[in-house]
Formats: sequence, C-alpha cells, structure tokens
Amino acid sequence: MALAPPPDEHVTFTVDGVSYSVTTWSDLSALRTIRFVARHASPRIGCEGGTCGTCESQVNGVARRLCQIPGPALDGCVVETPVSRPSPPFAIR
Repeated sequence: MALAPPPDEHVTFTVDGVSYSVTTWSDLSALRTIRFVARHASPRIGCEGGTCGTCESQVNGVARRLCQIPGPALDGCVVETPVSRPSPPFAIR
C-alpha cells in the first residue's frame, strides 16, 4: 500500500480575518485546503464540481468558487466566506 506524498506547497492566506500559514498539496483545491489543512469551519462543501455554488466566497474581493481554485493559488489572498459577511436585514411586515 503506497502512502500519499507529503504536502509540497507552503501558502499563507487570510480567511474571515484569521491568518493561516500551511503546507498543502499542489493538487488540493482551495476549498479542501481551507477546510481540512487549515481546519477553518467555513466555507461549506457542496458538489465540489463548481456547479452548485455552495463554496462561493470572495477571494480578494472577487466572487469565486473555492472548489475550482488550486490550494496553492491562495498564497497571499484574503478570503471572505458568507459567514463573515452580515446577512441582509429582513423586512418586518
């Protein structure tokens, strides 16, 4: 049984105001790097194919689906998940 190779990419990024400096695999998505390597609870996991939009977050101010970005591309980025943004006010009638 072959073991997975060790992580090979060092990245530093910020998610919802928390800074992370981790070593990840070059073929791991940004979504999995944030959730499983940095152990940040948000963003949510959906289809992981880019169609559902569950993992959509702001990366340097641009809406991106994190399952479609390689983890090493997060280096130097600021990520804001829906959890960090205030929800819109609801109209009371």
